[in-house]
Amino acid sequence: MDYRRRGECLSVNQPVKLFQPENITIPERKVLLRLGYRDGKTLFEGKAVALVSQLLENAKLEIEWNCHYRHHLIDLIDNDQIELNECPFFLKSRDLANHLKRSSKITFFALTLGNRFFNYIENYSKEKRVAEAAVLDAVGSEAVEAFAEKFSSVIKDLARRDRCSITKRYSPGYGDWNLGVQKNLLSWLSAEKIGISLESSGIMIPEKSITGVIGWKRNG
Repeated sequence: MDYRRRGECLSVNQPVKLFQPENITIPERKVLLRLGYRDGKTLFEGKAVALVSQLLENAKLEIEWNCHYRHHLIDLIDNDQIELNECPFFLKSRDLANHLKRSSKITFFALTLGNRFFNYIENYSKEKRVAEAAVLDAVGSEAVEAFAEKFSSVIKDLARRDRCSITKRYSPGYGDWNLGVQKNLLSWLSAEKIGISLESSGIMIPEKSITGVIGWKRNG
């Protein structure tokens, strides 16, 4: 497989940009589902539902929605390697190359709910308030997913203006795309400026953070 796509979609590589959405809905029902609730099968008492609702509202005050992203032209996709114009590293993954086939451009992104929210959960854990910590962890998981979906919709709108469509987002750790790329990816996105760091184990801090790529494909 050898795809070369120069000069399509946006024609110029761009620097890191900041995306901070003003309002993202965190679906309470999905939080309940993540906690094990099932219609007609799980009985959630009024106090339990009230706890979820209250912690969900409290969490919104602690979340800092921050995302760094940048667009780059794809120079070459060949079997298991994606070469990027003016990018200091290669992306090596057969599954990612297949995912990006026919893409002429790529959007890198790193997004996070921020350290304040991470510390908010940690405080409940330290106080051994297990139920509250579990609810907040579920809230965080749904919040960061909603954030990623919101960002994808923004990129979709940008692509449409250039008569392009986008791929689904794809993150390190999917398929054969090794998590070892995280260090380069976070550096390339200046992710430290929005508070994301990488532990020696490869885990991102704060944990409610997502990195990934989205491909742009020329329609027609």
